[in-house]
Amino acid sequence: MTIRAAANLLTHEVKRADLGDNLAQLERQGKSGAEYRRRLHLLEEVVSDKEGAAAGLEPGDVGLTSEARLARIDAARRALRSQYTARVAKRSLVVLFGLAIVGAFYLIFMQ
Repeated sequence: MTIRAAANLLTHEVKRADLGDNLAQLERQGKSGAEYRRRLHLLEEVVSDKEGAAAGLEPGDVGLTSEARLARIDAARRALRSQYTARVAKRSLVVLFGLAIVGAFYLIFMQ
């Protein structure tokens, strides 16, 4: 979603505000906001690459070829997806473990 949000100016601004708000909430709670910082950085990186291309800069002028930029964006997308997958798997295990405990209590105490 972060990379897709960079597709146009409006979605970019909304996503940046959303990520910034989420980061601020986590920091107020004393939690780490590393994931949101990474996403903000990724969003700004994609937008700066687009702005450089729109300004007529050649890929070598911005420091990387377009293939290298795309590879970097794809690597960031894969990293975010793997983090999300790991988080969903952990939550699923917690839910299944909770259901097993509830089932065990039901069998023990409802006989």
